[in-house]
Amino acid sequence: MWKAAAEPLKNQASFWRGEDADRLVDAYERSVLPAGHPPVNTPDIDAEAEVARLQEELDTEHTRRKTLAAEPLDLATRN
Repeated sequence: MWKAAAEPLKNQASFWRGEDADRLVDAYERSVLPAGHPPVNTPDIDAEAEVARLQEELDTEHTRRKTLAAEPLDLATRN
């Protein structure tokens, strides 16, 4: 039942571009939730801190892989 209520919202071009988010949230709360869709919970994370943590992990792994990739080259140039 809630799928029929959500279909018009899904078909709006602004839905895909992230524009008019407040209007879409209002429409969701007005039509989709009452039609039986389970409530959507937002994650309890600090997005900026998570981005920084993931970037640090990525940089660390990249450095490790560069070091590993350079080892064969170093061995080859010694001989």
